[in-house]
Amino acid sequence: MDTVTRRKFLQMSGATSAAALLSGVTQVTWDELIASSQAAPRITGDKVLVLITLYGGNDGLTTIAPYEDPTYKSLRQNLALNASEVFPIGQGLGINAAMTSFKDLWLANRIAVISGVGYPKPNRSHFTSMDIWQTGSPEEPITSGWIGRWLDSLGHDPLRALGIGSVPPPVVVGLKSAASVLPLTKTTKTSALSSATANALAKENIKDSALRKLAARGLSDLLTSSAALGDALAASPSSAVETANTIDGGSAGGQGSLDVQLDLVSRLIRSGLSTRVYATSLGGFDTHADEKGTQTTLLSRLATAVGKFTTSLKGTVHDKDVVIMIHSEFGRRVLANASYGTDHGTSGPVFLIGSSVKGGHHGEHPDLNKLNNGDLGVTVDFRSIYAEVAENVLGVESSRLLKGSFGKLDLFS
Repeated sequence: MDTVTRRKFLQMSGATSAAALLSGVTQVTWDELIASSQAAPRITGDKVLVLITLYGGNDGLTTIAPYEDPTYKSLRQNLALNASEVFPIGQGLGINAAMTSFKDLWLANRIAVISGVGYPKPNRSHFTSMDIWQTGSPEEPITSGWIGRWLDSLGHDPLRALGIGSVPPPVVVGLKSAASVLPLTKTTKTSALSSATANALAKENIKDSALRKLAARGLSDLLTSSAALGDALAASPSSAVETANTIDGGSAGGQGSLDVQLDLVSRLIRSGLSTRVYATSLGGFDTHADEKGTQTTLLSRLATAVGKFTTSLKGTVHDKDVVIMIHSEFGRRVLANASYGTDHGTSGPVFLIGSSVKGGHHGEHPDLNKLNNGDLGVTVDFRSIYAEVAENVLGVESSRLLKGSFGKLDLFS
């Protein structure tokens, strides 16, 4: 099985940025960076979006199960969840019981569950479909992420968006701007540059060539973001940083454990960092074989990390400003294959979490009696969710980021 990872997707997409490239060759210690720059705090009331991308194609019917539907049991056979394996959310649907913290969020009315999310003419390629989700453009290929276009529309600020990993995912890469990146690696190497030298190189000179100016801006961005992030990294348990690339990494997916990623994001938010968008990920969802056990483990891991994150913000001034969005590139086929897994499908669920979210089930769950060549129907265009996130979290008219008009779901209070 060719497990799809975040790293592989980024390699295939060719996503990178000047800041990311420079951070790989500029050997500056955190202590030097902290001494070089100081970031401005985020204004209270400015919303923060935390993206969690599930790489591989999450099976929606094992995540949000129509467990009371006899057709579900008939089609899914051994993969079907029964009443003891879900917690009910109404309409005959239940969230996988492995997602314990999601039950608490549901009862607190802090999670929106959107079923049947996808786009017209679904594509079964991991890379093409994820590219569509990240650019927000199913009709034609474009070279900017939908949040990257938001970054392009604003003044240059290397701290406005942050990708946890070695390169930013395409969703936060625009034509002119891109998220800064924070690799989860130890930062104790001896510096090859002094603070004075680093700062001197980071200053643009009117006589510089265009390439030198680009390099100077990239290094300046690196100094700014690194200084702001240094305190949070220093506050993280050393064991967490050391193991970040071994837990859930490699064949399992994302850049380090989602638990570690979200712990760091929480620390940065609570420190008052001005960042408005954080991109995190969890991989391993390409469940072509032995799905039930793998899916249970992954969903439990997702929910545990999200639960710790939301608990860490509870009672702080930041809690009301944070919104989490969770999605995958597609769902899975309805029928199981011969290996007790499922193959690439079409629509799947999206989750929004936060105190400003209208909790409950939104959209129409696909009808299992009306399949499209064995696939679930698409009942919600993913861009309708993006449009509401753009306007209610990023504070921008959705028409500036997305082409077209989409049905309104009323996801925010």
